[in-house]
Amino acid sequence: MFRSERAGLNRKAKAANKRNAKGRTCTLLSMLRSLIKPMELYLIRHGETDWNRARRLQGHTDIPLNENGIELAEATGWGLRDVPIDLCISSPLSRAVETAGHILKQNEGYKERFYAFLERHGQYSFRLRETCGVPVFTDERIKEINFGEWEGMNCGFDNYALPLDDFDRFFTAPEEIELPEGGEDIRDVILRERCFLEELQADPAFRELRILIITHGGAMRGLLYVISGQEDIAGMKEVTIPHNCQVAIAADDGTGRLSIREDGLIYYDRSRIRRI
Repeated sequence: MFRSERAGLNRKAKAANKRNAKGRTCTLLSMLRSLIKPMELYLIRHGETDWNRARRLQGHTDIPLNENGIELAEATGWGLRDVPIDLCISSPLSRAVETAGHILKQNEGYKERFYAFLERHGQYSFRLRETCGVPVFTDERIKEINFGEWEGMNCGFDNYALPLDDFDRFFTAPEEIELPEGGEDIRDVILRERCFLEELQADPAFRELRILIITHGGAMRGLLYVISGQEDIAGMKEVTIPHNCQVAIAADDGTGRLSIREDGLIYYDRSRIRRI
């Protein structure tokens, strides 16, 4: 065999080995990704309040859940009872914190029954019991938009009290709404929520956790808008305000970015849904 032919074969063999090595590396990376649990976010709007029912703007005003709101939160917790939640982050407003408590109470009840079952059948694991309690943190960045002087005013058709011709523009063109003194620009809401999500993703401590996030109608709309990857604020009109205790699930798609896996999940009788 001529020297030039041998050199050509050697080059081909090296190229083939390089391709095979690259293929093995890709396969190994795929296997590693399959072993790593991606971060999952369960985003939930709080349960109903008396101001929700009366169609009064709440914003930063701290209004507790009413009886129906408690029932919606408990039904949602029961619907999610077999989802092992690692951590909960809630808006600091009481209607959100209360919702978190009622949901996690159902979740922990399921875990306790599960551990009791293991104990009865001689398969008890102490490590599992240690994870029964779910830590709850609050974060100002997932509070509702501040409506300023409009808070407490009625935005319903029957008792409309806002100094605005058509409040539906808040849903169809939120970027055009100018809130009164003390109010918050929708762009500022998006900015704080974007910072919240980016910080969550950047922290290795949260990377493989399943996190419950309890927030508000307008705030959850903003979070879903950020996760959708849109940049134009006008695109918010494509994202609807969720119902009370409506659930959306987002997860790391394997590239370091969040994507919506499921949306519009309701775990109570849909006849109880109100447009709020």
